[in-house]
Amino acid sequence: MMAKKLCLVPLLFLVGCAFVNPFEQRALVLEQQAFVSAFDTFQLSHQIEGLQQFVGDYPTSEWTPRARTVILYSQELDQRKSQIDELRSFLLQRTETLEATKFNNERLTLQLEQIKGLLIRMEKR
Repeated sequence: MMAKKLCLVPLLFLVGCAFVNPFEQRALVLEQQAFVSAFDTFQLSHQIEGLQQFVGDYPTSEWTPRARTVILYSQELDQRKSQIDELRSFLLQRTETLEATKFNNERLTLQLEQIKGLLIRMEKR
């Protein structure tokens, strides 16, 4: 009976090692560290190149969908900022045009009043 127990101990140890693969655990830790590093760089610089590099280096990582999500949101945000800048530029141009038109309108109104005054004086003569 004791011999059976002694044989079970190494067998259980080997089965336990099969479930806890240190190489796989190390790979997961490296992937996580690479993601955290890329994300930290993104937070500081707002540049997505590090995250894109992570996606290329670790395409099957559990962290890759997170990196892709950050990349997509960052790209969408950049597009929105660009659209806002274009709209601001357009509104600025329109405002300048409106101001110029108002100025011209006031100048023409003044000239029209002057012409009316001249006509009235000419009719009185």
